[in-house]
Amino acid sequence: MNTRSEFVCLLMIVALGYIASGCTQIDCTGPGSIGPIGQLVRSTECKTRGVGADTNDVPSDQDCIEWSFNSRGHLKFTHVNTGFNCCPVFEAVTYVENDTIFVVELELEGQCQCLCVYDLDYEIHHLERGVYQVIVVQEWLQEGDEPLDFTMDLLTSPSGRHCVERDHYPWDR
Repeated sequence: MNTRSEFVCLLMIVALGYIASGCTQIDCTGPGSIGPIGQLVRSTECKTRGVGADTNDVPSDQDCIEWSFNSRGHLKFTHVNTGFNCCPVFEAVTYVENDTIFVVELELEGQCQCLCVYDLDYEIHHLERGVYQVIVVQEWLQEGDEPLDFTMDLLTSPSGRHCVERDHYPWDR
């Protein structure tokens, strides 16, 4: 097992414990202050194939994070074209730890014999403007797939998009 695999396994265990506790958001608070609070706010239905087929202009062979940050410390971001079963039971959480934003998307059960891509919208409130490492843990990646991990610099780019190409089902062309 390599270091990345061990990290992902540990992160999934932590996320499952968090989900099992019944929490839907993390509140990193100190005495008298509110820290970053993240939550999933919307998910699409199974998307149709092709560029612009649904809510954005991202081709179906791209796996992306789009973000927009405002001066009030509110980060809106969308995981565009994340893969799940066509009839999924899933949990998705996002949380901030120091200078890292974690997005953990776990398929708990797949009830159909097919896969789809979906868009998941998240919001994080009370986030300080800064530079963050974004780490996305997701289902249906194959060995050798580039992870959807990147640096998001909210100091110079309060909005943007980071994508990786996927060349297999459910992201096929």
